[in-house]
Parts: sequence; C-alpha cells; structure tokens
Amino acid sequence: MVIDDLRALPTSPLIVAEGSPLPLSIVSSGSAARARAVWLLPTAAFQEAQFAARGTAAGPAALYRLLRQLAERDVREHDMRTLTVDGSRPVSEIARAVEGLFRGAVLAGPRADTLDERRQLLRHMNQAIVAQVLGYHARPWAAGDPELVESLFVCECGQPGCEADLLATVGEASAGALLLASHS
Repeated sequence: MVIDDLRALPTSPLIVAEGSPLPLSIVSSGSAARARAVWLLPTAAFQEAQFAARGTAAGPAALYRLLRQLAERDVREHDMRTLTVDGSRPVSEIARAVEGLFRGAVLAGPRADTLDERRQLLRHMNQAIVAQVLGYHARPWAAGDPELVESLFVCECGQPGCEADLLATVGEASAGALLLASHS
C-alpha cells in the first residue's frame, strides 16, 4: 500500500519517503531509483540505548528489534546503500550525509521556489510528524494524550535561510502554522 500511495503522488515537488514500512521492493518495483534510496540502520546497541532512554515498553521494543533485523537482512541481500546510526554522530550530521547522497537529485529539481510553495512543504513536513504521533497513540499499548506530546517542528515561515526548529505540542502543531515569534 505504501508503494501505491507513493505512485499516486505528483512528481513535483520531490518526495522524500521514509520509515520502516518502506519495503526494498520500492526500488525493484521502479517506484524509486537505486541511486535515490538509502536505509538508515541503527546498530543494535544504539537501538537498545534509545529504548532504555525512552522507557519503551516491551511490545513496541520487540517489534522495532524485529524491524531492524529484517531491514538489515534485506539491505544485505539486495545490496542497498545504508548509513549506520550508532549515536556517534548528531542527527544534523546524518542529515547532511543524506543530503550529500541526494544532492544531484535535489539540484535537478523540481524544487519549491516561491515563499508559498516553501511554506506548504514545511507545513506538510510538520503535519507528517503530527500524523506519526497520532498513529503511534492509536496503538493499544500507547498511553497518554497525543495532543500533549512535545516534538521539534520546523519553522513554517518559508524564508530560504531559516533553519529554525520549535518545540511545540502536537496540539499546537495541529492548530495552525508554527512560526518563530520573530518570523510572524
């Protein structure tokens, strides 16, 4: 279904699809070019440290361990490009590594060039985070109010040089555009 959803999206602007539901068949089906695919794989030790730090319940942890193991096996069998996530590099450095791998595709475009196009993409990105939190909280083992979950969101001002993040609740992100006070 994920591949069908991706095929249904417009070709412009560029699409970044991520997450454990993405099968390697996304490349073999022709929905993504091998040169435009990378799997970020956590090491077992890093994954366990994250579970411990977050107090992840046994059920979800077992599922995520299994998903990591399946992804490791599949990328090895299909010789797919990977980046290892082991906690030795900050998220910003991993993001720059991914950007470097996809630099040619991004430069080739299409891109969001107008302020409104950039704002729409940033809003879409924040709403994807909201959807992930709400999806997690729809599971039977999830506890708490998803509207109160805090996360980092991007400033939706759309200014080309803005790289600001905002700490906000899912409820705040759902209510409207997120802007730094100085960008409104």
